[in-house]
Amino acid sequence: DDKMVWFFSRLGYSTPLGFANDEEWKELRMASGKQTLPQNVNSYIPGMNNILQRFTSYLRANRDEKGCVKDIYKLIIKLLVELSAKFVYNKDLGVIDSSSDDKETLAFIQAVQTYLGSILKVGISLPLFKIFPTKLYRDLNVAIKEMHRFSNKIAEELLARRPSSDGAVGLLEQWLVEGKLSKDRAIVLSIDMFTTGVDTVRTIHYLCN
Repeated sequence: DDKMVWFFSRLGYSTPLGFANDEEWKELRMASGKQTLPQNVNSYIPGMNNILQRFTSYLRANRDEKGCVKDIYKLIIKLLVELSAKFVYNKDLGVIDSSSDDKETLAFIQAVQTYLGSILKVGISLPLFKIFPTKLYRDLNVAIKEMHRFSNKIAEELLARRPSSDGAVGLLEQWLVEGKLSKDRAIVLSIDMFTTGVDTVRTIHYLCN
C-alpha cells in the first residue's frame, strides 16, 4: 500500500516487504527468504512450543463456569505478537500473561498493537494525514518510531556479541549475520513480520463484524 510506504519513507526508513511492489519486492524476498524456508525453521519450534503451552495454561486458568474465556480475540492477538517476537528476536515478551514489567518492552507491545490497529484504517481512509497531522498520523508515527527504536536496540546488542551458540537464533540475528540486508532493511523487515498472521486475523475479525 503506497500510504504505508509514505509513512515509512517520511521517517527515513526503508520500505517493508509487505508493502513493496514489483522488483523491490522480489529483491527483498530473495534476500530475506532463505531463513523462512521449511527446512530452516526447526530451531524455532521449541520456543514457540513453550509459548503455546503457556497460552494453553493461561486459557485453562481463566475460564469461567461455562468454560469460556473472556476476550479470546484479544488473547489470540497477544499470542501472535508473542510468537512473532520469538520468531524475529528470539525474545519472550511476556505478552500473554502480562508477566513483563520492563518499560521498554511494554512500550514496544503497545506500539505493535497501535501499528496493527492502524494498518487497516490507513488502507480505507482518505490520505488527509499527508496534508495535516491527523490522530491516525500521530499514533502511527509514534508506533513505527517505537518499533524501530526497540528493534534497533536489539540489533545493536546482537551485533555487539557473538552469534548465539545454543542454536536458538531469531530471524533478525540471522539477517544481520548473513549480511545480505543492511541493518535498516533488517530492522524494517523484522517490524514487517509482526503483520504476518496478526493482520490477517484482524482483517477477518473486522469483516465478520
